[in-house]
This record gives sequence, C-alpha cells and structure tokens, in this order.
Amino acid sequence: MFLEKFYILFLFISINDSRLFPIRFSHIDLLSDHSYIPAHLQNQLNLGESTNDLLTCIYLCQNDDYCRTAVFDELNMQCTLFEECSTVGRIVSQI
Repeated sequence: MFLEKFYILFLFISINDSRLFPIRFSHIDLLSDHSYIPAHLQNQLNLGESTNDLLTCIYLCQNDDYCRTAVFDELNMQCTLFEECSTVGRIVSQI
C-alpha cells in the first residue's frame, strides 16, 4: 500500500484594523499524514495549486482572506485551500 503524505494547516487569522499599522496575525497547527474531507465541497477555494513546498502552501492560505484550512500533498506538491474551519469537515489519518 502506498501512502501519500499530507499536511493539514489550520489557520486562525485575525486582522488588526489599525490605520497606521495593519497587522495580520495567524495561528498555525500542522498535522502530518492526515487528510481533510470538507463538509461542503463549495468551501474548497482551489483545485490543488502546484507549490514548491509546505511553506508556500502556508503562505498561500495565510494571504487568502477566505482560507481557514489548507492541505499540502507532499507527493504531488499541491496545496488545496478551504474556506471552512477544520472543525466543520473531517480529519482522517492516512496511516
């Protein structure tokens, strides 16, 4: 059996609405060897964008105002973004 390695990113983003210093804060949790099944497919923001690494996937989600959960497929080097929080869908272990 061949297992793909996935990372699920949970981003909690808050935006400071200061006029002088707009700051975006985020909290990231990583789960290795897990997959995410969204509760609603319409909450998927992209079809799996090609990325170079996990950090690029984090950057894509962190800089998308609608992204709350991202899945990085290490084997295919793809990043899939979701609008829903990870607690809405299901997290499934790949092991």
